Amino acid sequence: MRTSVGEVNEKVDSQGRSIEETQERVRRNEGRISEVDQRAQAAAQSAQQANDAGDGGEHAQRRAARNAARTKSAARSTRWTRPIAGSSTKSC
Repeated sequence: MRTSVGEVNEKVDSQGRSIEETQERVRRNEGRISEVDQRAQAAAQSAQQANDAGDGGEHAQRRAARNAARTKSAARSTRWTRPIAGSSTKSC
């Protein structure tokens, strides 16, 4: 009987140590997960800022293209001269 009680006590102690080790691993992993979550959040914010900056550049490019088109159109319209009396030709 004493042998059985001793074996049971040993198993209980073993299981208790195993549970404590598992809990410690879980705590460490939760800490690591928290660190990774923080890094991922920082990376997402950086990506959003870069995307926002890129959108601003895209808008600037569009404005520049519109201005260039307007300038080109204005330049074309100034190529035409008033016709000389009695003439209907246009100079280029």
